[in-house]
Amino acid sequence: MSTPIILLLVIMVGGILLGFPIVWAMMSGCIACLMLEPNLVLTIVPQKVFLGLNNFAFLAIPCFLLCGDIMARGGLSRRLCDFCNALVGWLKGGLSIVAIIACAIFAAISGSAVATTAAIGGIMHPEMVKRGYSSPYSAALPAVAGTLGIIIPPSIVFVIYGNITGTSISQLLMAGVVPGVLCAAALCVLAYIIARRRSYEVDQMFSWRGLGQSFLRSVFALLMPLIILGGIYAGICTPTESSAIACLYGAIVCFVAYHDLTFKSFCKVLESTAVSVSTLMLLVVTAQVVGFLSTYYSIPTTVACGQQDGLYPHHHRNYGALWHVPRYLCQQSDPGPNFLAHCRHVWHGPGSLWPDLCIPAGSWTGYSAFRYLPLCELHFE
Repeated sequence: MSTPIILLLVIMVGGILLGFPIVWAMMSGCIACLMLEPNLVLTIVPQKVFLGLNNFAFLAIPCFLLCGDIMARGGLSRRLCDFCNALVGWLKGGLSIVAIIACAIFAAISGSAVATTAAIGGIMHPEMVKRGYSSPYSAALPAVAGTLGIIIPPSIVFVIYGNITGTSISQLLMAGVVPGVLCAAALCVLAYIIARRRSYEVDQMFSWRGLGQSFLRSVFALLMPLIILGGIYAGICTPTESSAIACLYGAIVCFVAYHDLTFKSFCKVLESTAVSVSTLMLLVVTAQVVGFLSTYYSIPTTVACGQQDGLYPHHHRNYGALWHVPRYLCQQSDPGPNFLAHCRHVWHGPGSLWPDLCIPAGSWTGYSAFRYLPLCELHFE
């Protein structure tokens, strides 16, 4: 491994360990690497930043984030929780299952783990504590279930990965349906088992009338995933166009039908979304510069050939790489709790670097990105 790439890794990892912002640690390493590389010039940085942002598909990111914020502040997420409560609240530990199902539905609208956790967790946590659930469990459950937002389409993470790797975003989103549903079902089963062991009480009985009333109150919120995913999979619109339609639909519903959104609160929604998008896109474009340098120094090829070099245990040629490459990367980013808190933004966040490393390994083993990317995402989850 050459000196410039070693310097890049040292500065990046050292900056993260010292608590520097992820973006500045990564970009400082890139600039230092370019200054030592005689065949590259510093003008590559602004070029890659511009090319990274000059992509029509990336417009889906602010739109999906805006859609999630509109739902959270416009009362749609609260009505969504009420419907889920009427549907499964009569089960043992029903309120915990309500939180998981509500997160799964909200994830199919916002495409963001952070937005899902904030919207549903803010509603369910105080209610769960009020009904006798322990506070740590009530906080941890929406946090875990909220991560369904990066698996269930329309996942913002998959939109970014599709642009980074050049794969079809629509097919990549389709590949996340089954893993997302299976993860949600597994979480519901686990929540039910925990509820039985801890003897959480059932607070309500099932009522068809209550279910029908809550359905009518939340019908506009339940239609939003159908509008987003139906438009994409039916070929009517692209993910970017679908996200814009969802924003318009959510704003009309919250302003006209529910009257829960005012002009003042809508301005706060726009401000919150702008901050989230700017932070996110800085990380994305910086990661693309690092990805370019890793490709230039053939790091993906090294990862793809890692089985021969002992990078991961010697198993079957296909399944060994399929399982152990992402697991190896997880282990390398987890030497300690403080380091993990910073590295999670790099290895697992939307501006992640691992697609540039894992996709060659997946192609080498004969697996397409539509199978390998969701699997890697589940590993890093």
